[in-house]
Amino acid sequence: MYSPEDFGIFGLFMAVVGFTSAISCGRYELAIVISGEDDPAARLTIVSLALCTLFSALLAFVVATLWFFSPELSMVDTLGGWIWLIPGTTWLAGVGTALTYYQIHYDRYGTVSQANAIRGLTLSVTQVILGSITRGPLGLIIGSISAFVALVARLAPASLARLKAARSDRHQLHYAARRYSGFPKLNVPSIGVNTGTTLFIAATVSAIFSAATLGMYTLVQRIMGAPASIAGTSVGQVFMKAGTVDLRDRGSLRSLYDATVVR
Repeated sequence: MYSPEDFGIFGLFMAVVGFTSAISCGRYELAIVISGEDDPAARLTIVSLALCTLFSALLAFVVATLWFFSPELSMVDTLGGWIWLIPGTTWLAGVGTALTYYQIHYDRYGTVSQANAIRGLTLSVTQVILGSITRGPLGLIIGSISAFVALVARLAPASLARLKAARSDRHQLHYAARRYSGFPKLNVPSIGVNTGTTLFIAATVSAIFSAATLGMYTLVQRIMGAPASIAGTSVGQVFMKAGTVDLRDRGSLRSLYDATVVR
């Protein structure tokens, strides 16, 4: 259905998207959960969505520059025309992350779980169907994009209704961005290094060896990391919300940490 080279192109594509989407919202999405009150959470969500949109537009300019002026770069050559889908995929991933944290702010874990289940089902079904009727990495890449679309489509209706009802004007949005400016200052470099390392490895393996070698590396890495990724993401999202409440009410995270580790 898919060759090692297909997985290699897909792995490089997702490594780039993983890096760009991680910093697309300026990490303000993390502040949504700990903001406490509903109106500040809504403003931070709007700030996150605005930054994600602006970042994706700038990323489209970067992609166009690389495509027309540096087509000989190994990464551009390996991705080919698929590079044009990176800005849109980055926007979908960033929006999905921001809306996910906005739902967690309201303790709507059922909605988040349902959205993630729909995303996973869409990913699997699309990749299998397209993989059986097409060639190349089309099914892998389009399947991932479809999964992001499904996630946003599930979270957007409930989120937009609350965002419209929130009291937010330009000055309040600026105030929220300044008040939580520590998140982009501290977290963007941190997550940039983490995801940038993954991108660097993918680009280096592809350039020195081949896309097929990267494909085998990517497949093994995804299989080995899947259990930890699923459990870590779910537990981490709940822990962040519960930790905020415990820190505010008790002044300590010790009891929550012990309970989480024991479970």
